[in-house]
Amino acid sequence: MLKINDITVARNNNTILSNLSLNIGKNEIVAIFGHNGAGKSSLFKTICGLVKQSQGSISLDDVVIDNMKPNQRAELGIIQVQEGSRIFSSMTVLENLELGAFRNVARRNMEENLKEIFRIFPKLDERKDQKAGTLSGGEKQILAIARGLMSEPKLLMLDEPSLGLAPINKQQIFTTVKDMGSGFATLLIEQDILGALKISDRAIFMREGRIMYERSSNELLKDRQTIRDLMEL
Repeated sequence: MLKINDITVARNNNTILSNLSLNIGKNEIVAIFGHNGAGKSSLFKTICGLVKQSQGSISLDDVVIDNMKPNQRAELGIIQVQEGSRIFSSMTVLENLELGAFRNVARRNMEENLKEIFRIFPKLDERKDQKAGTLSGGEKQILAIARGLMSEPKLLMLDEPSLGLAPINKQQIFTTVKDMGSGFATLLIEQDILGALKISDRAIFMREGRIMYERSSNELLKDRQTIRDLMEL
């Protein structure tokens, strides 16, 4: 699905990502961990096309996207849900979801996709005519994720989806991510390591713009000492 081959990103003579390579398969959920400044968000920005790598290549479904603009990559199916529930508060839940169907293929299938979204997230159906700004914190984040799904992504990138949420809402978000369905790959940046490990297939730890450790999420859940050691580096 997604192939990142030996990319390096530099800004103001500082190397942000260094010789980074990563492959993500269809239907796979990959969690990315690391301290602030490890390069996690820069990786997302590079995949989206907001930051240009100085070397290496990125491809989606064997289509090289190095010279594509961010809007072209989005039309190809690379979709990011940013941290902080970036929804349109003055618009209704339904209007927010309809805005998610901006890709040509998603516009054609919008009615069918809406039915599926409301099946997966019945609370959004109940609140479809409600202003999005009146939703709870957890509901806003679910709306942001659902809006991303409305675009029929090939790669869905979730940046800190549980940030600032109460424990019960965090669990709701993790359950949402786990139950989203299949047909696309998911990249997940998350500070709640244990919560993310429980819903992901593979875990990656980054430091100083490099992937320093990679392992099956199930294996890591059984090895708490390694998790502690990695986060202390």
